[in-house]
Amino acid sequence: MPWYRQSHWRILIALALGLVYGVFAAYAGWGDFTADWIAPFGTIFLRLLLLVAVPLVLASLGRKSKLEGTPEGNERAVEYLTLAIEAGSTAPSTFEDLADVLSVMGRNDESAEALKKGVDVSPFSPKLLKKLTLNYINLKRYEEAATSMKRYVELFPEDDLMRGLLRQVLPGSR
Repeated sequence: MPWYRQSHWRILIALALGLVYGVFAAYAGWGDFTADWIAPFGTIFLRLLLLVAVPLVLASLGRKSKLEGTPEGNERAVEYLTLAIEAGSTAPSTFEDLADVLSVMGRNDESAEALKKGVDVSPFSPKLLKKLTLNYINLKRYEEAATSMKRYVELFPEDDLMRGLLRQVLPGSR
């Protein structure tokens, strides 16, 4: 790949061009034009960057805390992962990690709620739907488990295990 197609060179070239424009605009008296027409694009870019970066950083901190496996690490993981979701994370793995930590802590009802929120945000995530179903079964919430299992089998009919479980739970289903 030629050097000018590599990302780091493109970034450095863009920075240099921005610097050259800034110096030229200052000498040419284009401060008002730059503030009114160019600066809003930079502001939008930075806000979009923060919109993506903050949930990712919080989710990463939550996963790291989860891996510690200590009660304190689990508490921190719940805090970070909850903040990541509140900050706008829609990654199924964030909801899954939160549910896992809550289950380890014995907070199974909250774990089911985290998975339900995850399914609401990412309705086509097979892992979330399957975990939600199994979580409902563990909580002995069989009607909700059956509903979740039906939805899973409708979306992912190729999963023989879940289809077989659904037939056992609801004999009339396919």
